[in-house]
Amino acid sequence: MVKKLGAVILGVLLGLVFCPAAWAQATDESQLPSEDFQLPGPGNCPVTAPGKGPATGARGAVGGRRLGYLEQMQQNEPQRYQRMIKIRDLSLEYRKTSDPARKQQIEKELRPLLDAELKKQQTEAKDRVSQMENRLDKIKKDLKQRDDHWSEVLDFNIKKITGQNDYLNFGLGHGPGSGTGAKPAPTSAPTK
Repeated sequence: MVKKLGAVILGVLLGLVFCPAAWAQATDESQLPSEDFQLPGPGNCPVTAPGKGPATGARGAVGGRRLGYLEQMQQNEPQRYQRMIKIRDLSLEYRKTSDPARKQQIEKELRPLLDAELKKQQTEAKDRVSQMENRLDKIKKDLKQRDDHWSEVLDFNIKKITGQNDYLNFGLGHGPGSGTGAKPAPTSAPTK
C-alpha cells in the first residue's frame, strides 16, 4: 500500500511538473488529488489537449503509462529517479509544514532539484522537436520529388489500379488474378 501510494504521489508530482496548469489547481491540501485520481501526463495537459481528462484508478490509462515511465526511469536513470523522489518528498513536506523558516529551507533545497529536472525535460522536448523537424523535412523532400515527377507518379498509379503491372507480382499472391495466395504444402523437408 505504501509503495502504491508513493507511486501515485510521484505520478501526481510528475503531472504537476509536466502540466504547469496543475500547479495552480493544487494550492492547498484540500485540493490534493485522492489516491485514485491521476493527473494528465506529458502531452495530456488539459491546457494543451482540451477534452482529455485524467484517468481514474491507480493504473488507469494515463496512470499506467506514467508508472511505466517511472519504472523505466528507475532502471535507466536512477539518479534522475532519486531526484524525482526527493522533489516529491520535499514538496509534500512543504505543504504539510506551517513553519515559515522550514518552508524557506525546503524551497532552497527544492529549487536546484526542480531546476535540473525541468532543464532535462526542456532538453528532451527540444530533442523531440528536432526529430519531428527531421521527419517533416523528409516528408517535404518526398512531396517535392513527387511534384517534380508527377507524370511518373500518375502513370505508375494508373498501371497499378488497372492491373497493367500485375505481372510484376508473379507468384507473390498480390493483385487481381494472382490466385488465392495460398502456397502448396512442401513435399519434403528442406535440406541443409
